[in-house]
Amino acid sequence: MANTRKCLTCGKVYNYCPTCGKSADTPWKKSYDTESCKSLFNVISGYNMGIKTKKDIKRVLDKYNITDYSRYVPNISSVLEELFSVKNNSFKKNKKKYLIMDVEFNQEDKVEEENKDSEEVIEVQPIEDLGATE
Repeated sequence: MANTRKCLTCGKVYNYCPTCGKSADTPWKKSYDTESCKSLFNVISGYNMGIKTKKDIKRVLDKYNITDYSRYVPNISSVLEELFSVKNNSFKKNKKKYLIMDVEFNQEDKVEEENKDSEEVIEVQPIEDLGATE
């Protein structure tokens, strides 16, 4: 007998019967309506636990050609939007890396600056300018 289920990843309502035909071979159908939803849920859960990376999520997105994050439940779509939004440019290929250099200052400057509401200035240089390689 088929049971109505709701996918943990996309929220879609679907039928599942643990003892009927195809469903008996796919026990993950108890929680997810498609294999892509199962994979996406698992990789995002792993990311939230610190055992998967953003690249792992990107691989799943590419494998299943997932581009519309809004079709997923809020706890999934919010992670995807945060990591891969156009505004974020998380996977931009020409992203420069920077090395933060220590900045020296004398004790008198420190005493004068303690009472001011200003931000500390840190000198940065692109790694390429330092002759370092990745």
